[in-house]
Amino acid sequence: MLQNFISCTQINYNQVDYNFFLNFESDKVLIDVRSDEEISIKSVDDFIQIDFYKDDFYENLLNLDKKENIFLICRSGRRSGLAAKFLSDNGFSKIYNIEGGINSIKD
Repeated sequence: MLQNFISCTQINYNQVDYNFFLNFESDKVLIDVRSDEEISIKSVDDFIQIDFYKDDFYENLLNLDKKENIFLICRSGRRSGLAAKFLSDNGFSKIYNIEGGINSIKD
């Protein structure tokens, strides 16, 4: 029997809302990890797509510039959160996950 079990997940990236992204004044890149079909339903301006479901997803993430401020977005925040954790685990430090994803953006 396990006693005193504590589940810990260290988060080494920032959870932010879309307004924070819009008002962020330094250089930045927005990575949308949704599929083509999802993007066709609702999208934002000036993003780079790296589809979470493609075989080369993680390889493409590693090709990003570690010096850049990287904002990640998906539909609800789950996939972009996984991408943010992956980047953090691989030495990226300027990572921002848009909490709630595209669903959190009001038209």
